Amino acid sequence: MYRQQRTVSLHVVVFPWLAFGHIIPYLELSEHLAKRGHFVTFISAPRNLAKLRPILLELKPRIRLLPLSLPPVDGLPAGAESTADVPPEKVELLKIAFDGLAAPFAAFLAAACSGEDIITGEEGHGHAKKPDWILLDFAHHWLPPIAGEHEVACAVFFIFPAASVAFMGPKELNDAHPRSSPADFTVPPPWIPSPSCLAFRGHEAEWIAQAWKPNASGVSDLGRTWEVVDGQLVPLLAELYGKPVLPSGLLAPYAAAALASSATGAGDDDDEETVSLMRWLDAQPERSVLYVAFGSEAPLTPEHVAALARGLELAVAGGVRFVWALRKAIGEETPPLPDGFERRVAGRGVVRVGWVPQVRVLAHAAVGGFMMHAGMSSLMESFLFGHPFVMLPLFADQGLTARLMAERRVGLEVPWRGGGGGELAGEDVARTVRRVMVEEEREVFARNAKELQEVLWDTARQERYVDELVEHLRRLRIISAFSIAAVYAASWEVMRDEAVRGEEQGDLWRALSLRGLIGQGSQVHWCASASSGAADETDALACAKRKQTREWGQQRFRIEPADSENNDTYGRLRPAEVALLFPSSLLKNQTYQPTGHGGSRDQESRSRRRRRISPFPRRGQWRS
Repeated sequence: MYRQQRTVSLHVVVFPWLAFGHIIPYLELSEHLAKRGHFVTFISAPRNLAKLRPILLELKPRIRLLPLSLPPVDGLPAGAESTADVPPEKVELLKIAFDGLAAPFAAFLAAACSGEDIITGEEGHGHAKKPDWILLDFAHHWLPPIAGEHEVACAVFFIFPAASVAFMGPKELNDAHPRSSPADFTVPPPWIPSPSCLAFRGHEAEWIAQAWKPNASGVSDLGRTWEVVDGQLVPLLAELYGKPVLPSGLLAPYAAAALASSATGAGDDDDEETVSLMRWLDAQPERSVLYVAFGSEAPLTPEHVAALARGLELAVAGGVRFVWALRKAIGEETPPLPDGFERRVAGRGVVRVGWVPQVRVLAHAAVGGFMMHAGMSSLMESFLFGHPFVMLPLFADQGLTARLMAERRVGLEVPWRGGGGGELAGEDVARTVRRVMVEEEREVFARNAKELQEVLWDTARQERYVDELVEHLRRLRIISAFSIAAVYAASWEVMRDEAVRGEEQGDLWRALSLRGLIGQGSQVHWCASASSGAADETDALACAKRKQTREWGQQRFRIEPADSENNDTYGRLRPAEVALLFPSSLLKNQTYQPTGHGGSRDQESRSRRRRRISPFPRRGQWRS
């Protein structure tokens, strides 16, 4: 059970980027905040808010949906308000429209901070107070200065894996080691310790290289991120290990997953296509069906679809069954399936064009694997039901995630041909599918996925993480009038198995049992430059934390001395050591336990305390 907060309720403004892969996790976090008695103002474009699933009735009084209308932009289709409404080549126009929300957001925040944001009804009193925090996304490069004018603290909630954030690196390291051509992204950056699988394939690197360049909005995606994260205060990653880091929890759709697991077959309210699909699944052997879906925005080309169809047809001949949720490209009437494909796979394969109840399909006993693009939401849903997966990364950070998952032996990545040029062959699809679904290796992948499922369903543990996150937000609000913090999505690279065979016992690191990490991004000289209004005991607590972790940090990360001992601060991390947080090899024997899990710190020897992996044991602890 979550812990009801006994302190004064926070008012948190939550403002995701215009993509449902971002909007949904932000809504999950909002509901967790509301469950704990805090008030949320959730901002997006009107049509996006209208498409959200219903908010739980008991939480509605604490979650206010605030629509901000996008301005018209030449070339942007009328009514387009999310990335699902536009083809990939027009997303940059959506960013121009998004930047046009700066003025209406500034007007909202000014009214909210002055008491002019009138909320009618008794339930709205919490939303009428000045916001304590703004949770923003990677694209809001214009928002921190607006928040700064009103002394409202900000946090960046990244849904990207921490491995991707490490690969991106802070602006100062990118300035020192410029990357401009696709080839620059096919090798790990110099601040990632070797050896590492953190690199993109050739065809993936072409997409990533474009993200480093200004688009039609005049700002690159990386420029947006650096403005938000670095801001006026710190280059976040370069100083990450000198700040508290706290998990926010998985924020997984547990309620929907539990409901889907308890239901069997078709429901009374299902449409005809869903009834047909669920009945077909009912007739299939247990764990025999591969569910195939690539999200709502995956840029599948006709060539990709043809290769996937050929691969699935070959896999069917090898004993695999499948359900393929195929999305039509924007502007197309029908998906470009090969002639006669559905007839040839009839009885062992089903294609559904458009919406499919994904969570219910994954919960069905007949499903035994998931083929997808390695997006974070899909990965999490797969783990909730203990399915191994076949990965076909298509864009953004998905390639890095797929490499890390394959390294953890919970699935396989479909290889690309053409020297990294993005050529997909049906034979490679079929071979990978058979290895995960029917060949001897399957048991290894399935066992590893089941072990992760057990950890993810420890909901009490997840709630404790959220409790501690909220407490951290409350305390940080007191320490500094305006701080930039960052919430990182789960670092799948640093995942650890719950049970390591043989003599080694370990846990997934902080990333497996959480959706994100929150790292304080306030001033380097935290104790020296805390807000003048901060309580003395809070300053003392902050300084004590810095002293407590100084010795460990200097030993582990070779931190250079601070300029002044009087400031009681860390020096800066050397660039080569910045990414030591991420390699899973670092965490071979350590287990992270939130408050309430683990042994007494008084029983640990000084030498064991020095071996802790986390430099931030404020509310939890590492133990060997």
